[in-house]
Formats: sequence, C-alpha cells, structure tokens
Amino acid sequence: LQLKAKIKVEAGKPGETIHRIADQQKVTCIVMGGRGMSTLRRTLLGGVSDYVIKHTQIPVIFIPGQQ
Repeated sequence: LQLKAKIKVEAGKPGETIHRIADQQKVTCIVMGGRGMSTLRRTLLGGVSDYVIKHTQIPVIFIPGQQ
C-alpha cells in the first residue's frame, strides 16, 4: 500500500474547497476528523464534514472528536 499526499493551499469555504480539490486530484478516499460537536449542533450550525459527505461521491472516512 502506498499513500501519496499533496499539500495545496487555496482560499474559499473549507467544505467546497475540499470537495473541489478532491475531485480535481481524483482522490480515492477523504479522511476527516470532527471537533466533537453534537449532532444537533452540527446540523444547526453546519459543518465542513457534513458538507463534504453530502456533496461528494468519493468515500469519506469520518473520525468523530470527543464530546
């Protein structure tokens, strides 16, 4: 198994930027972590991981933070 990573800095909304770069780079999987917000709070405030999960066809591995 070989992992390759590229670091790219772009301006914009985080969720949209992650989604766009993942599509451009043709990544096979996105791994994201959370800050430990409750489901209700994340739903009301929105979240980067929620945006990415809802808007991409690429598999997303989400690692929740501590609550």
